[in-house]
Amino acid sequence: MKIEINDKRRIVPKGTLLGEVIDEKDYVEGCVVGIIEKAEKTGEGKEEFEIYALKGKMEITLNKSKFAGFWKSALNKVRGKKIILNSSKVLGIGLFPSEIEVDKGLYSYKKWDVFFGNGGFDNKSTYVMIAKKDHKGTYGVKGGVFGKLMRGRYIVDSLEKGDSIDKIRILKREEERMKVFSTTNMNLRLKDGMSIYTFVHILLSKEAPIACEHFLSSTKNNELTIDESTSAYVSLKKLAYLDLRQENACKREKYSITVRNQGKGKGRIYFYRANRSLHPSHSCVGKITQGEKIIDGAKVGDHITVHTTPRKLFSVGMTQSEAENFFRSYGIEHFRKGNKGDNGLIVSQKPELTMELLKEKRVESFGVDSDTIMDIILYEKEAPATVNYIRKVSGLAHGSVGQLTVYFSHPQMTQTFLRGNKSFAENLLPENPPTNVSKKGELGVTNMSKVNIGMIGIRLKDSPEFGSTGEEFYATNMAGKVIKNLDMLKSLKPDDILYVREVKK
Repeated sequence: MKIEINDKRRIVPKGTLLGEVIDEKDYVEGCVVGIIEKAEKTGEGKEEFEIYALKGKMEITLNKSKFAGFWKSALNKVRGKKIILNSSKVLGIGLFPSEIEVDKGLYSYKKWDVFFGNGGFDNKSTYVMIAKKDHKGTYGVKGGVFGKLMRGRYIVDSLEKGDSIDKIRILKREEERMKVFSTTNMNLRLKDGMSIYTFVHILLSKEAPIACEHFLSSTKNNELTIDESTSAYVSLKKLAYLDLRQENACKREKYSITVRNQGKGKGRIYFYRANRSLHPSHSCVGKITQGEKIIDGAKVGDHITVHTTPRKLFSVGMTQSEAENFFRSYGIEHFRKGNKGDNGLIVSQKPELTMELLKEKRVESFGVDSDTIMDIILYEKEAPATVNYIRKVSGLAHGSVGQLTVYFSHPQMTQTFLRGNKSFAENLLPENPPTNVSKKGELGVTNMSKVNIGMIGIRLKDSPEFGSTGEEFYATNMAGKVIKNLDMLKSLKPDDILYVREVKK
């Protein structure tokens, strides 16, 4: 049987199961897989052509215009030609002589239209153009549109001037009605002609560095869970751990992604199924270049595998040696600070934002002795809001090691107090209070029932009366516990930095 998986063609035996063709590096277990199945042939033919370049293949479908005839007669002239232009509006392939009539008028082009142009208003310099956005232009031909780019759109931006067109292959298919669905059933028996998509690939925009970092932090495990679905978009709630602001407002096109940067729902991520107008409260962070059908079929509760270009470039939690190798692979110069030894554990880096790091091509990482880091477990199920607060205040939201500042500590005290952030905690309702006793090593936060809302505390001795921040039980939200290096708290002084590492249960 012939199938396609993530736009790559494969031949598999009859009876092959879905789970047998999935590559683990492209898929997170439990996420949905998008399937396109040929459901019914109508008998009507469409003429299609595959265009092969060094970076991949593109597929165009012809229309019924006279220019489609010109295209078919010019195939041998186009083969071997090079990319002569790749602007924000169009990709150009050529040049070659033709008999296409010259016209100096202004005409409209839709995104992904494929059309002819005559360079310098001379049909001895004809080229093939692909529209990258809706626009009007004067290209020396009256319209000239002969088809639509249907597949391989993701490689258009990567093609460079001088890249050659290696091969053009003719396809002629019967028109087929398609059935699109999603599944997590790895025992699904595949059928001939199925197209399978295991992940959504997103090309991120350098014009929104903060919103992109928010997105990268939200997808650090290559997985997102949809919690809202409409005809125009699917979205998910993600708390804004970074200081989101207005960036890169643009028309929200189909298959683009935005992050809400203010107001209700700040931090929410949107994947668009239809065009929407520009809105200043939305920062455009990128566009889907592969796996669009997963978004088309996504429902509330679906888990989606996500890959991005670029990936998150963040070294916190690595050793100095690991970080050096990691950054070298991206051509980034690495400078060690603090504990510079190979085993020094990185607790901070400058710059932090991936887009800024790629721009500067240099990074500093600050290392410490791993024995100076406190390991904690967070009670995510029992106290989700409080755990989110801890992660936001400490930086654990986007790195495996966070930092908390000591507010007050003394060897004779029964708890250590750590600075919080009242503005982050303003709506922190009571949850998961201690029962009977507040135990040694437990980490708690004062909730909104007390004036010291947001204060973080770690208990050094059991107490049957007061929580980790010295408040009554009803005013204390228990958020986690220390599992390593609790005794180091006794030696800390006000304004000292406490490094904490989250250990998953």
